[in-house]
Amino acid sequence: MVDKILQYVCPAAEFIWADEEKPSANSYYLFRREFSSEGFHPPFTLHVSAIKKYRLYLNGRLIGQGPPPAAPYANILDSYTAEDFISADRQNCLAAEVQNMNGSQDACFIAWITDAHNKVLLSSGKESWHVLRAPMWSCDTQHDRQNSNVSYQEHYDARLCPEGWTLPGFDGSYWNRAKTAAPLPLIKRDIPFLPEEKVYAHSICYVEEALSLENRVRGQDLSIALSLAGKPVENSLVEFSENLLGESGASRFGSSTAHQSHTFLMDGYYDPCIVLDFGKVMTGYIEFDMEGPGGAMVDVGYAERLVDGHFVNSIETLHCSSRYILREGRQQYRFFAWESFRFVKLRFRDCFSPIKVYSLHALSRTYPYQLRGSFKSGDDRLDKLFSICRHTLRLCSNDYIMDTPWREQSQWCGDTCAVLLGGIYACFGDTKLPGKFLHQTGLVQLPHGLIKFTTQSWDNGDWRASTVDYSLWWADALWNHYEYTGDMAWIHRYWPHVCKLAYALADQLDEHGLLGNLPYKAFIDWALIDGVDWMKSYVAGENAFLNAQFYGVADKMIRMAELMNDTHMSGVLKDIRAGIKAAFNSRFFDNEKGCYVDANFNGRLSRRVSEHSNMAAILWGLCTGDEAEAVINHLFVEKKQEFTMAEPFAAAFTLRALDLAGHHDLAYKIIHERWCAWMVDKGAASTFEEWGMNGSWRLGYYTSVMRSISHAWSAGPAQFMIQNTIGLQILEPGCMKIKLKPKDIGTDYRIECPIPQGNIAVKWEKGSFIINAPEGVEVIS
Repeated sequence: MVDKILQYVCPAAEFIWADEEKPSANSYYLFRREFSSEGFHPPFTLHVSAIKKYRLYLNGRLIGQGPPPAAPYANILDSYTAEDFISADRQNCLAAEVQNMNGSQDACFIAWITDAHNKVLLSSGKESWHVLRAPMWSCDTQHDRQNSNVSYQEHYDARLCPEGWTLPGFDGSYWNRAKTAAPLPLIKRDIPFLPEEKVYAHSICYVEEALSLENRVRGQDLSIALSLAGKPVENSLVEFSENLLGESGASRFGSSTAHQSHTFLMDGYYDPCIVLDFGKVMTGYIEFDMEGPGGAMVDVGYAERLVDGHFVNSIETLHCSSRYILREGRQQYRFFAWESFRFVKLRFRDCFSPIKVYSLHALSRTYPYQLRGSFKSGDDRLDKLFSICRHTLRLCSNDYIMDTPWREQSQWCGDTCAVLLGGIYACFGDTKLPGKFLHQTGLVQLPHGLIKFTTQSWDNGDWRASTVDYSLWWADALWNHYEYTGDMAWIHRYWPHVCKLAYALADQLDEHGLLGNLPYKAFIDWALIDGVDWMKSYVAGENAFLNAQFYGVADKMIRMAELMNDTHMSGVLKDIRAGIKAAFNSRFFDNEKGCYVDANFNGRLSRRVSEHSNMAAILWGLCTGDEAEAVINHLFVEKKQEFTMAEPFAAAFTLRALDLAGHHDLAYKIIHERWCAWMVDKGAASTFEEWGMNGSWRLGYYTSVMRSISHAWSAGPAQFMIQNTIGLQILEPGCMKIKLKPKDIGTDYRIECPIPQGNIAVKWEKGSFIINAPEGVEVIS
């Protein structure tokens, strides 16, 4: 019996594309086809997919856009209910804008419509479709190498848009005929469509005017002019700017015109600028309704935060800028790609006749989680921390899970497995988006057995594009998902992947039975750890963290093997664990330092001690009882040994290790001293990438590098403050039997913890607790 994790679709259409020899990167194409619905019966369903992105219209009305990012051999098929958009008594038009981000000749588009009887009303390929390279989008715009989801700035010239091209009756005789393309696998979309909500800015940060100067060196990059500091408005026009905060009326903006006198009494001209604050970091599209002269421009910049009170987006993320060039008259537009921002800067360029803005707002876009998990206590700092952690988890959940929506917008394997999935279960109880992540990640396993470190697509086939620890986190997360859901299909489907990963690492065990001198990358954390450098393609020496992690995850692999009745693999893994356990203390414990060091280089212990290595030994069961107590006391209580502190990502493992060793109070002390002091007390509305926003000690010395303030890998307290505080242990897969041991955290609290059957409610008040669990769930407390 085949599992239904991946539902491949047999398409009732062919893939099509433009017949071009040399497509350009960052090019867009317009597809259209007119049709009649006579003889067909509603309801109608519209199926569509594309590489890379599409925006779809029926009779001029926007239907949706997508698909979720995926590897080209596992494209996701979107299906929409379409009867409300199709006319029975006149011609209809299906139209699409499709982006070819990478300039591939293989980029393609597919669509078909079926009726109530599954009869095909319209399909791409079998009839003549028209295609035109979209003239309104510029190809030669600034490229951002960090971001594979939005790699280019968007420059859109409304004057060049073929008027009425999405409507029936348009004269497309000058368009080309689309050609059929090679078929690609299609997978049925298994997550809901993302809702959109209109959001206006909360406030205006400042209004200014900026001197208009040509950027002759990097003219395609809008972020430079958007980052220029301006001065108080004196020469340009700004009227009723406060109307941008709602629907109370129009605003007017215009560039200065004194230079048109052909004298140099005023040297140059000025553009009005306005910076809007949306209150906290969000994801969405900017959409507007405006009227103005043809050729006038509106540049839009996006930023997570201001720098010393100024808007700057030219330092870290170059894709976060867009341009719209007006045609004459009134017009509406929403930019093609969603962006992440709290602050939006508008610069009105070359507006020598005023622009009237009737409306400008964001359409928020995030995964539709239910807010099931909650933490409320008598400690305001803890409540605020939980709130910003949960918000950041939502912020990093779109139609895929990402590390941050600000910079890469990438589905990093380790970030998601180690922190985000647990936070999603604890805060929302959702299993669909985690499930999509797990199977997308399994599909990008590399030939040598490790997992590609970014997993939402297949943009890089480099065999080195993987890390040991991230790959192990995936196997760990696979077991956790099965344990939470009780669905054996995940183990059936991906057990071969787990075996391949286990053998890839087993082949690297040295004469001591440890992983050593690995020809693969490792990350662990941004912090400096001996033997591991994320910029290098190898691991030097035997690393304590990686060996402890392999030891711990191998235990979950053994449980998978037992479920699959794979006695051979179970034996192999037990031997691996026995070898690591036998050698771990003698190879990594430094008696003089009284704790574990990071690495062993051919019998020589490394000098550096890290929180990571010591907590890994405790977390994965290599250091227990009195030995664990001694290490914790040595490092955190008596503080006899200097050590490399974990950044927020790895500090999540520290919290779990301390809790496992019976030091829940110390874990909460770290939460207060780090997350609360360095984020909450600074007014954070989402969690930072590292403890500092403007610098890092990751190289062993301070570097002033800008850090993201919307990183969900730093939201580890969200899961910890719910599941660990109530002492949740899953005793039977699917949470049918659980153990609860609520902890005293120094304040009263009420916690709601989602499980598949409903919510567990725990109330701690004055040293006693009350537990309510869903019917049918056996609770041991």
